[in-house]
Amino acid sequence: MYAGQAFAYTEDVEAGPIWNQLDAEEKCPQVAAEAGGTWNGQWTTTIPGEMSVCGVDFPDDPDD
Repeated sequence: MYAGQAFAYTEDVEAGPIWNQLDAEEKCPQVAAEAGGTWNGQWTTTIPGEMSVCGVDFPDDPDD
């Protein structure tokens, strides 16, 4: 999170396979931007060799 910037919610966004931290650092910022948010530095593999997700912070709550 950036100083002075508040986020309404965080969501995991699918990113395809992510192989390691360096790969995440390349893929996740783009995945987050395409989803309308900002990558929060978190990621996890959900299906080994097939799918990972990036933690994305969003500025607006979709329920508002």
